[in-house]
Amino acid sequence: MIYESENAKYEVLSTVLSTEDFDVFICADMSGENRSKYTVFLVRSHELIKRLLVMLDVNATPDGSNGVMIESFSTGRDHFFVFPYRQERALDKFFVGEGMSINQCETICCNVILACITSGLPYPLLYLILKHRLVNLSRDDSIYLSYGVDLSELDEKVGERECVVCCAEILTDLLERASYEKAISYQILMKKSANKSYAQFIELYRDVRIASAPEGKIGIFKRIKKFFSRHSDLFFRILFVLCSIVAIVALVMLLSNLFFGDQPWLRIFYNNFKVIGTQSLE
Repeated sequence: MIYESENAKYEVLSTVLSTEDFDVFICADMSGENRSKYTVFLVRSHELIKRLLVMLDVNATPDGSNGVMIESFSTGRDHFFVFPYRQERALDKFFVGEGMSINQCETICCNVILACITSGLPYPLLYLILKHRLVNLSRDDSIYLSYGVDLSELDEKVGERECVVCCAEILTDLLERASYEKAISYQILMKKSANKSYAQFIELYRDVRIASAPEGKIGIFKRIKKFFSRHSDLFFRILFVLCSIVAIVALVMLLSNLFFGDQPWLRIFYNNFKVIGTQSLE
């Protein structure tokens, strides 16, 4: 399936979500050389289209752009909203707390907050992203968001307070999983999150930054553990390739012995052990 606007030609690669009122696709732009990928919302409900257009128009920047949204266009009765796409690398999955220093964990927490502040999204959409943990961790510890949200849960009444409270819960979970319950930042977040005390992202950022532990040296064993944790997927691929090569070589040797009989070149593996020094084993 292909959907075309004035600026691009979107080919559907996969479906993230499909409902009666809207679909969410991952698409590639066929008009560009790089075939860049995007998150594309196809909205059929006229009521939902109107709500989104009003929300995104209110959130528009002074230059007329709608923040992070790439473009919006209609074809027939359907309306499309196009957002960036980047391969998911879920924070919940790739955050390795035990292999990090408390300072690094708190830096990642600050990066989550900054990603929310600079997202350019209306708070109702940002809230859905945070609620469903569509937050991703890059290899350099920077944070980026995914946009494939369920629009049926959209609530225009949601504001910054709800987003900050949800973000604080994510950060608390990160620090708790990293076994840093005694950290000052964790204690502050835990207390204020329980009371829903946060109203602005700047308040949350200030608490984490001020309470951050002084940066210290990481022990050699933690560094090694962190290195292997961060590159576990690469080591697994290398090990898989090596095992595959060994298996293929063993299979070739077995088949050659079965079909062609005793092979002289195979004798190098056992002839050398018939004589040890001046003693013969025969």
